[in-house]
Amino acid sequence: MKVAIKEDLIDLIPVLMESLKKDLDQIRISIEAGDLEEVSERAHSSRGAALTFGFNDYAEELKDMRIAVVSNDWPAINESYERLNLLLDKVEFHAGR
Repeated sequence: MKVAIKEDLIDLIPVLMESLKKDLDQIRISIEAGDLEEVSERAHSSRGAALTFGFNDYAEELKDMRIAVVSNDWPAINESYERLNLLLDKVEFHAGR
């Protein structure tokens, strides 16, 4: 998946990716601990970062995760986590907007 971002943000991509990966790791730990409040909080903060960089598919998946948390839908939470992992692995950022 390719994401076009403002040229002045390109140098910040490594920071974004490190932050999103760290948050996703914490989300996994929180899922395993049953701490849905932490899952929701991490998803919310990561969503803001993703939106700032135009990583809209990732942000949308984080929104879906938060909806699953509110519904206490564990299968959907876990599926969302897996989709987030795939999105992070496949994203390529380039200057273009």
